[in-house]
Amino acid sequence: MKKADNQLLVIFGASGDLTRRKLMPSLFELYVRGLLPKRFAILGASRSEYTDDTFRQQQREGIRRSAKGASYDDGQIDEFLRMIHYVSFEPTEYATYGNLKNRIGELLEIQTAHIDLKKQIIDLHGTKTKAAHRILPLHKDIVPLVAARMHGKYLIETENGQPIIYDTYKKRFFNLLMSTLKMQHKPHDCRHTFISGMDSCGISAGSVILKRIVGHANADVTESYTHKNIRQLLTAINKLKY
Repeated sequence: MKKADNQLLVIFGASGDLTRRKLMPSLFELYVRGLLPKRFAILGASRSEYTDDTFRQQQREGIRRSAKGASYDDGQIDEFLRMIHYVSFEPTEYATYGNLKNRIGELLEIQTAHIDLKKQIIDLHGTKTKAAHRILPLHKDIVPLVAARMHGKYLIETENGQPIIYDTYKKRFFNLLMSTLKMQHKPHDCRHTFISGMDSCGISAGSVILKRIVGHANADVTESYTHKNIRQLLTAINKLKY
């Protein structure tokens, strides 16, 4: 069987019993047999408030209780669990997407080399214009989602490792999402929703800090960053609840 070079599997409703008892043990068996791609990640998403470690422990228990669980090697289970990430996800809310509210064109150009997961930022140096420099803070609940896509050159790419153009993104991802949620919106609407959400958290639409995050052109906002104002960006973004 031909395997993909890399693959991300997103499991919606991942906190359920079916994932723990059936799906994850089956995926682990494929892993043991060497049938998964070399660069493979699993992202569980559901409303339940879990950390990566809590979710992984549940899956460990499910694997151990499966029909062949007693025969599996602890080292292999540990390696498999490191592929697994989790994000609390409310499918009827935009906050998850609004957190990456910068223009779609910028998002599609982001390379994994631009991302610092430890600092929880994306450095958008040169993506909007060659001279531009903007730091995008990552909401703490988005970090696992981004971490699961760090295997290639681009944050969002084709199965062949090539960047995705806007029309492809809209047809293959955004329109499908809108159809699933039975909504009618344009990609740019996420930006407005994000700004409204931040305003409701006490970060006003006219504030310098929000203008930095969303990339509004403003002659009064200088594009230079220090450890102090990066911390301010992270504090602001993490006020957003969903």
